[in-house]
Amino acid sequence: MKKIILTFISVIVATITFSQNHLPDSQLKNKGNATTRCGTMIRVEQMFESDPASRTRSQQSSKIISEGAVVNNYRTNAIITIPVVVHIVLPNPYFVTDADVQWQIDKLNLDYSGLNPDSTNIPPEFQAVRAHSQIRFALARRTPTGVLTNGIERIKSSVGSNVSKTIDPIKRTAQGGADVWDPNSSLNFWVGIDQSGSGILGYAQFPSSGTAADDGVFINAISWGNNPCYTATGYNLGRTAVHEVGHYLGLIHIWGDDGSACTGADFKCMSTDGS
Repeated sequence: MKKIILTFISVIVATITFSQNHLPDSQLKNKGNATTRCGTMIRVEQMFESDPASRTRSQQSSKIISEGAVVNNYRTNAIITIPVVVHIVLPNPYFVTDADVQWQIDKLNLDYSGLNPDSTNIPPEFQAVRAHSQIRFALARRTPTGVLTNGIERIKSSVGSNVSKTIDPIKRTAQGGADVWDPNSSLNFWVGIDQSGSGILGYAQFPSSGTAADDGVFINAISWGNNPCYTATGYNLGRTAVHEVGHYLGLIHIWGDDGSACTGADFKCMSTDGS
């Protein structure tokens, strides 16, 4: 669901250690070596390499956003609720419970409303532009074909995510993953194993980029929710999803992601922890 919704959202930068032993061995091989964490820009570069014209389109889109016209056109004081579907792709997909999923949705709503207690920890320089966004999230109630659902799809599979591949296997039923639900109607999450070898916590697809089949957010199971059975100690605050949804809605990292050593434009993106 790629509406250009720009507001001053506090995006929490999540980090990770691997300390659980409840997921497949392939997930635990990088224990202590998670250095990449957010794979969104890896995905962007991969897309640029496979489709060079997409770099120009992205630059043009960023220019429009930075000039402010889109912000004024889409500004709203009404609550916008985004339906969410969570595709859980794991050898035992029931390891992530319905309650775990709801906890993560509640965390998204808390943080995006600006009501999280630590939201006041931002540096003084950002206090004046801190806001309470009008974005909320709720589990989808119907499938794309109209069947009643709880918004959770479970796929028993050893297939994981690989951010570096042109087609991420976790996002394709034919490869053992789960196909996207209509991205014009739902925000798609894929929760599963990172098999990129880069220690990825999660990644998102930016607005107006990539294909509809890839539209959404991947979250490594060890940073989803706060269940101690599989969530890594110290990374159980639900902030990986908060961070990656910020990218999904069009925000880039505070340093601008342009290789300019923090001197480039950040297009109104900020982090509450200064990262």
